Formats: sequence, C-alpha cells, structure tokens
Amino acid sequence: MTEVGKDILRVIGDYAYALNTLDRYDHGTLVVDALSGPATFVLQYAEAIVVVHSMKGEFDGLFGLEKDQGFKSPWGRH
Repeated sequence: MTEVGKDILRVIGDYAYALNTLDRYDHGTLVVDALSGPATFVLQYAEAIVVVHSMKGEFDGLFGLEKDQGFKSPWGRH
C-alpha cells in the first residue's frame, strides 16, 4: 500500500472514531476511562463561543447557532 493510501485510511479511521465518540456523547453513553493528567488549561464558555463565532464565516447555514443551552452544559447552566 502506498503512503497516500495509508494516510487516507488513517483519516477515515480518525473520522469514524470522532463520529462514534460524538454519538456516544449525544446519547449519554460516553465513558472516560482515564485522563492523561491534570488539566493545564480549562476552556471557558465565553472563550469557546468567541472561537465558534470567529469560524462562522467559513461555513454556511446553521453553523454556530445555539439551538438550546447544550453547548453551555459542560460549564454548567448560567
């Protein structure tokens, strides 16, 4: 197999893993077995939403629009 073929398979595998992880999160079945260590940086909601809004111009449609308070949920409801 060529290097390009290996790279494509790696991208597909990573994409499938990411979709599976998001699906488990959405259905409340995601389990975190272990962490790599203590957090060195904790992203806050206000910082995260700035990043999301900065990306809106790159995407069409509903990107970056909050349909509910789900995006805020990791930081607790305010």
